[in-house]
Amino acid sequence: MRKSTLLVILFALVSSFQLLAQNSGEPVLEEADPNAAFKASFLFMFAKSCDWPDAKKEGEFVLSVVGSKRVFDELSYTYASKPVGSQVLVVELLSDLKNITKSHIVFVSRSQSKLLPEVVKLCKGLPILIVSETEGGLGKGAALNFIVVDNATRYELNQQHAKNVFIEIGAKLTQFAIKP
Repeated sequence: MRKSTLLVILFALVSSFQLLAQNSGEPVLEEADPNAAFKASFLFMFAKSCDWPDAKKEGEFVLSVVGSKRVFDELSYTYASKPVGSQVLVVELLSDLKNITKSHIVFVSRSQSKLLPEVVKLCKGLPILIVSETEGGLGKGAALNFIVVDNATRYELNQQHAKNVFIEIGAKLTQFAIKP
């Protein structure tokens, strides 16, 4: 086949995929997050590797997601109802922030990074671990922030933000964090 014919076929396939994704309610190619499973596994690891004050060790362990339906789906499918200490993990997708204060962890996705200052304000002084994935997320109040280093998703840590809300970050999380 000629090169131009291959390009036309490739363009048609990509366009068809995007059209099908739009019609099925699935994210289009540009909105898909290939690292959603990775982020979900790290969010679960953050939950298991930190220590909250005694008052937050009763009832359900609530991990809230602001923005990323893919990360929410991965968390729900793989980790919901698993134990975090003596608590059962509940995953919530927050469409608004009114119930944010019952969370243990709040993940603010890149698509909703504009809400990070509001999340920080609503959680101020409460034992809630804020995780973001935005440039400068630690400077905006997040304790953990996903970043890309050499085409790999990693995380950075601001231990002081966690200490300020009486959450103790585990040694392994500290050890493997990228230094900001």
